[in-house]
Amino acid sequence: NSEITGNGNGTNGTGSLPAEFNVISKWRPTSIVAEQFRVAATRLALMAQAKEGQTPVIVVTSAVKGEGKSASAVNLGYTLARDLGKNTLLIDCDLKSPMLHRYLGAELEPGLAEVLRGTHTLEECLHPLEKWPLWLLPAGNQENGPVELSKVHQLRKILTELRQRFDYIILDAPPILPLADMIVLAGMADFLAYVIRAGVTERELVQKALNALKPTIQAGILLNGVWTNGIPYYMVEPQRPVHAGETGSVGIGNFKKLFDKRNEL
Repeated sequence: NSEITGNGNGTNGTGSLPAEFNVISKWRPTSIVAEQFRVAATRLALMAQAKEGQTPVIVVTSAVKGEGKSASAVNLGYTLARDLGKNTLLIDCDLKSPMLHRYLGAELEPGLAEVLRGTHTLEECLHPLEKWPLWLLPAGNQENGPVELSKVHQLRKILTELRQRFDYIILDAPPILPLADMIVLAGMADFLAYVIRAGVTERELVQKALNALKPTIQAGILLNGVWTNGIPYYMVEPQRPVHAGETGSVGIGNFKKLFDKRNEL
């Protein structure tokens, strides 16, 4: 297994741990963290039912790298698939820093990069995972050069096809601030999950990222990495979407609690 170091990727230990251990919903299914991912997945399912129609696409992002967005995406996907019985696809859209294949013990390629370049078909790059009740479209190989932003727009057509095959699609997107790709991806999604690492992400940075994105879709915040007896994990959603062209900022105070966790693992 590949390994990660420290607790900056969704673990609460020190030293090196297998990357797959970040999927708390699988390895610690009775933990309070896993329980709260089940609550979050159920809330997402209810919101999706309220919208009706096509398969929901959920984009998971953060302000900067290292806040736990990929681990959050995998845990939400696993919970939707395993506990709610939904046919779920994870797509690694963080082409410069892919992580989903490591968490799931899968191959990096062929994947999304190959589909966008036209060297492989979509069918060749979709991977059913034996140990997980999930499908994965990994990031693919970047050694031949980065995929241009213009090609990322092709993902909209790909998603149209994939919506016909899956109940839920989760996009693990790049961080908002360093890359323009995230703004493109947000325009293709129905829900936005914004991951913040408590004690690490500065409030001003969160504000800057939210203002840059200006989501026109339902958005929620997942607070990650609070290892105290307070509220280690919670997810909140805005009272309403923020529409393009509106004035004023999107503040943390505009969000209400969606779920919380009151004890450590």
